[in-house]
Amino acid sequence: MDYDTDTGPVFCRVCGQDKTRPFPAAGILYHRCMHCAATFMDTAFLPAPEAERKRYEQHCNDPDDPGYRRFLHRAADPLIERLGAGCIGLDFGCGPASAMVRIMKANGHRMHVYDPFFRTG
Repeated sequence: MDYDTDTGPVFCRVCGQDKTRPFPAAGILYHRCMHCAATFMDTAFLPAPEAERKRYEQHCNDPDDPGYRRFLHRAADPLIERLGAGCIGLDFGCGPASAMVRIMKANGHRMHVYDPFFRTG
């Protein structure tokens, strides 16, 4: 189990388990969950919300951009191969418009969206 000396065990942000191990990379501390295999950044390295939004707004996530859709297909295609028909998903961090929702809906899946800056309700 991975421990933060100030707060105790480090819980996975995906599945909530406390079975994590440190995963340092490029001078940043990440944690890898031994239960679900998620890798997530240590909270000490997360940017302040204002800095995160400023960086996020530099990204162009136009759902009609073919290059962006090709990029997203790198994540979507393996999911689509493994999912059963009609699954429900969440695009967390979808931005003002979600290309991933379009991709997944085109493959028969229902999607919800959430973004702490653009879609909170």
